[in-house]
Amino acid sequence: MLNDNKLLDKASIYFSGNEIEKRKKINALMGDWKKEISNKAPIVFHDDGIEYDTSDYFGSDGFFPNYYNQETKVLFIGREARDNSGNDFVEKLINEFKRTTYIYKSIFWRRVLYILYGIRKNGKVKYENIPNVTEIIAEMTESNNYGFAFMNISKYSNDREDGGSADLWLINRFLVDTCIEKRNFIKEEIELIDPDIIITANLWDGKISNKYLDLCFPNKELVSYIENKANYYRLRINDKDIKLIDLWHFSKPGSDKENYFDPVVELLYKRN
Repeated sequence: MLNDNKLLDKASIYFSGNEIEKRKKINALMGDWKKEISNKAPIVFHDDGIEYDTSDYFGSDGFFPNYYNQETKVLFIGREARDNSGNDFVEKLINEFKRTTYIYKSIFWRRVLYILYGIRKNGKVKYENIPNVTEIIAEMTESNNYGFAFMNISKYSNDREDGGSADLWLINRFLVDTCIEKRNFIKEEIELIDPDIIITANLWDGKISNKYLDLCFPNKELVSYIENKANYYRLRINDKDIKLIDLWHFSKPGSDKENYFDPVVELLYKRN
């Protein structure tokens, strides 16, 4: 069942210094974004056949504590959140890191954290020497130094019981409802987060409208690639060149090392 909770900034206690103002700006953007989609036609929820307002599906996201204090700022971009309607993804994930075991068993988050660890070590750590996920998360939560950002292309949460696969209709519906041609919210969010590196989860597989992806990532230029594993693009944002690597979706079966960690390290540190 969809969650109709209001978007509240309960996660603000985790931020300090310049990130307090950054957090306010992200929240303001999310407020405008939610307002934009709130006047669109209701959506029939798959599981109960009931119409819900589009605003009920909306969940915010953004950067995690100490992101702006990193030597290299890394933004991960996925397709959609799961079970996040009406919630703040940042607060939800911090709570999951702190008090549940789900995150430790998630293939998706294991790959995100391994890639992040490799980038933090400037590509100088071997896959075999990465600490286990439990150790990485324990260090993050104890120091309040998560140090990455995460956003989804769609802010409509996939709350279906069978939500193991992306709800591509809902993702594309969100892009239409957002009216990116009028105000490019996705590009604005990326500019606010201001990453040095972007890691995306198979966004260009042909299932998300290229029309909208081109608006969100204008003028991206292919620099290099590893066939059937990763594409490396150069993207101009905030008057600087951003490195963007598009991988397989982080939940796809296969080797963490061969399909995720090694391609990122090679493209970022060994070919340049």
